[in-house]
Amino acid sequence: MLRCHSGELYYTAGTLGQDAKAFRDAGDLLLSQTTVDAWGSFARTFDPNPSHACLAVRGCATTANALNKAGPWNAVGGHGSPLRLLDAELKSVDWLEQQQCELLGYPITTLFE
Repeated sequence: MLRCHSGELYYTAGTLGQDAKAFRDAGDLLLSQTTVDAWGSFARTFDPNPSHACLAVRGCATTANALNKAGPWNAVGGHGSPLRLLDAELKSVDWLEQQQCELLGYPITTLFE
């Protein structure tokens, strides 16, 4: 999958598939739905994990299923993997550049001090 700067805007705004930009594969719609729901939840509650009740009322079963599979988006500095990769399959992972930061003398822990 190709990724580039500002390529996320169609997904974040939920506008992919609404104009000449067609869905590339079956994962595009799910990615857009889960991204919009996470951003919407964060805007409403400062928590990117949408409530299951909100998703059920809106009929967002695909987002609910993806979030159930991926688990909650953990807070930075909390337990579990701090980074959520918004992709066709959501994943929580550890910091991607941690070794580089530590080599340069900037450990991730400095973000929380």
